[in-house]
Amino acid sequence: MHERSRINLELGLCISLVVGSALLVLGCSELEMTKRMAESGDAEAQYELGLMYAFGEDVAEDKTEAMKWWRKAAEQGDAFSQHNLGSMYDNGVGVAEDDVEAVKWYRKAAEQGVVWSQFNLGAAYRVGEGVARDPVRAHMWTKLASSQGSEGARATMKILEKEMTQAQIAQAERMAGKWLKEHLSKQD
Repeated sequence: MHERSRINLELGLCISLVVGSALLVLGCSELEMTKRMAESGDAEAQYELGLMYAFGEDVAEDKTEAMKWWRKAAEQGDAFSQHNLGSMYDNGVGVAEDDVEAVKWYRKAAEQGVVWSQFNLGAAYRVGEGVARDPVRAHMWTKLASSQGSEGARATMKILEKEMTQAQIAQAERMAGKWLKEHLSKQD
């Protein structure tokens, strides 16, 4: 190691380099590196920084700051940040509870295959929170979550099916099948 590099590491100095379209951060703590990458627009780093603030990892816990970073990542299409925003709005954590906003973010993440968002979106349709009550859509989203192994979704499916007609169940099954076909073909 060069003397200057060792001194930078000992002093905790960070060096940021842009190489092509990548940002390289050297000689930093994980927190400082993540912050720099997040500030440069890296969605994965924004998601990670959101987690750090949400759970107080290496920083003081700050749900509002977590929301800020997750929103930046979510607006770039990060599915897990979208799910986390939905959850924060759903539960009124770091922000005022807002069922419509929760459904908006759950839908974005569910469309990308996030099982917890699919389950939560199904629950929203089942009870009519943030959307009009719709047992067919509730079944469809819950079925998608169940198809990914969610035990909670499997149990909910049994309850939903007791509340639905055979025609509604068949319609929901067709919708779920169509969704899977469209989304699995996008992955190829």
